[in-house]
Amino acid sequence: MRVSVPLRPAHRHILRPRAAGLIALVAVSLLCGCSQSDVNAPEPAAAASTVAAAPATTPPAEAAVKPLSITSSTTALTLTHWTATTLPVTVTGGNGGPISLRAERADGRDGDVIEVSPATFTPGKAPTAVTLRPTKVVFPQPDGAAPWKLVASRGGQDLASLDLSVTLNTVNLRFTMEPVTAAAGQTVDAVLTVDADSRDLPGFTFSLSPYIPDEAEYYGPVADATGPRTYTVTSLPATIRVPITFKTFPGDPAAGPAIFQLSVDGLADALGSNRYLGKYVRATVTWTPAP
Repeated sequence: MRVSVPLRPAHRHILRPRAAGLIALVAVSLLCGCSQSDVNAPEPAAAASTVAAAPATTPPAEAAVKPLSITSSTTALTLTHWTATTLPVTVTGGNGGPISLRAERADGRDGDVIEVSPATFTPGKAPTAVTLRPTKVVFPQPDGAAPWKLVASRGGQDLASLDLSVTLNTVNLRFTMEPVTAAAGQTVDAVLTVDADSRDLPGFTFSLSPYIPDEAEYYGPVADATGPRTYTVTSLPATIRVPITFKTFPGDPAAGPAIFQLSVDGLADALGSNRYLGKYVRATVTWTPAP
């Protein structure tokens, strides 16, 4: 026998308006909270760079430049006025522009001049020898050698020097006049030969005058209208004709010829040394009176 049991009717849950509003409010709050969390979430750390920084490059160090140096196997020299002498040198180091060379007294004394050639050179093309030539020599010179130095400089700044011991000699000049035979009051061309123990002298000009002024009453070189006649020597030996007027013979002609001395003037300035003053350089005139 079937017994039927009546089913209990299902209950429907009906949201009341107030409850529905509350639920909606909670849902919105949850959504906003999630959205805010997304906004405030920290950004992921940037990936570490995988490219290593290139190391700083240091320019290569320049090779050290050695200071300029001048040496020589010869440090003691004997130089003759106006004669060129070669000095071997070894020049090392240095850089930059042209370098000047000069010779100077190491003791501070002035007046002597020695020209140096070459006067300039470029580092890397330094000479293996220099030429020294005295152009001015103080007279009298002290006995023995004097201290000198060969100096290298640039722009007025000395860079190196070579100590030298130098003896300076002057040139021995010879003025030789042939003997003259002439009557009193006669003008004769006397033959004068000029020579020296060095052929390196430059050309020069000179004049002649009685070494003893009082002897001008006996003889005298013929002068020009403007003053003493000058003579020029361009090479040695040189032969020059010098007109001389023989005025009055001194003393007794039978006693023999008269001998006078002529002063050679103007050489000191022309050649650059008081060694060639007229009181040191003279020509002898021998006058035999004509019968």
